[in-house]
Amino acid sequence: MEGRCLAALSDAERQRGRPAIALAHERTLVNLEERLGNRQAAGEWAARVGSSLLALNTPREAIDVFGRALSFAAACGDVRLEQRALGGLGVAYSQIDRPVDALQHLMKALDLARRTGDQRHEAQWLGSLGQALWRFDQPEDAIRALSDAIAIARQIDDTELQAGLLTLLGEIHAARGQAPRARECYTRALDLYRRRGQGAEQMPILSALASLAADNGQVGAAIALCEQALQIATVTGDKSATVRLHGRLARLAQRRNDNPLALDHLRQALGTAELLDHPVLLGETLKHLATVQHAAGEASAAPTYRRAIAHARNNHDEAGEALMQLNLGLLLTASGQRAEGMRLLRQAATQAAALGPSAATIAAQAEAALTGAPDEFAGEANVQPAPSVSDDVVADDDESAARDTVYREATLPPL
Repeated sequence: MEGRCLAALSDAERQRGRPAIALAHERTLVNLEERLGNRQAAGEWAARVGSSLLALNTPREAIDVFGRALSFAAACGDVRLEQRALGGLGVAYSQIDRPVDALQHLMKALDLARRTGDQRHEAQWLGSLGQALWRFDQPEDAIRALSDAIAIARQIDDTELQAGLLTLLGEIHAARGQAPRARECYTRALDLYRRRGQGAEQMPILSALASLAADNGQVGAAIALCEQALQIATVTGDKSATVRLHGRLARLAQRRNDNPLALDHLRQALGTAELLDHPVLLGETLKHLATVQHAAGEASAAPTYRRAIAHARNNHDEAGEALMQLNLGLLLTASGQRAEGMRLLRQAATQAAALGPSAATIAAQAEAALTGAPDEFAGEANVQPAPSVSDDVVADDDESAARDTVYREATLPPL
């Protein structure tokens, strides 16, 4: 009875969008079933917990849990459970960059799937192998594995798995500069997700297609694709995606030198970000807003910079903090508040120098400003080198913007 109640609670929490609470119930179920001697049930729940931990990007914890699932599988002779545990371990090892362990476990899982005629998991493990091989710099082998996986998924008419595999293959082609092939994969995946009515899965693909369009100078097409994704984010209530998409649209507006539109998007992004318990996302939004306000000559830039500095410090974003100190120092120095401006420039120079090569540009700009001979500052560090900020503003260069991706790395359906 207790087990059925916990299982129902877990399902209910997942439907409410609270995976962490669901995960806690599932962990309890693993221990409960083990105490009751139900090793197969304990193993099934352990595999489910492992998959959840992978989705939450905690692969080290997932390794421990999949290891328990593998022990349960061996104890009760469940080959299907053994396969899931081995595959889960392979995926987890891939995520922590242990290539030998990753490939060994995935190959064992693939062999079991083939021996038992489990074509869905055969395609799944081939896809995971493709991901791992790409991660470990073997692109040709990765493409072959993914292509084989797609063929199997199509043969068994598993459209969800097929769409996930096509998205992964599109990412590889895009990273290799093969835009037409990437676009074909993304478009096919998008069509499959639309036919399935899976809105959330469409957003990363629309974002990826927007990247391809922007890279090709098709800013209008990129904007249209991001707006489609934003509409889905609004309908599905995905506030994190809403924030990032407004930020993405702001960068595209900057490509057109339209600071008023960029500011409108960023204010909407900030309003939503402040409702979330996501300090890093809020910090990124503040950095972006401050630089655009500065470029547009808005008086509100200084207080936004101060907020951005505080959030960067709290988030241990030392490079972001130095960059915001640099820009605020430039702003204050130019507006007659030289003492505070120079103090901030010295702080930026010292902090950036301590960070080494990763912050060399910030350090150089701060030193140049301190000597009174600033170089021409960098433009927006985004998809294309079109300048979108004034010469005395160094654009915020948050990692997600530089990659020009809005969401997570594409993943396959649950194990």
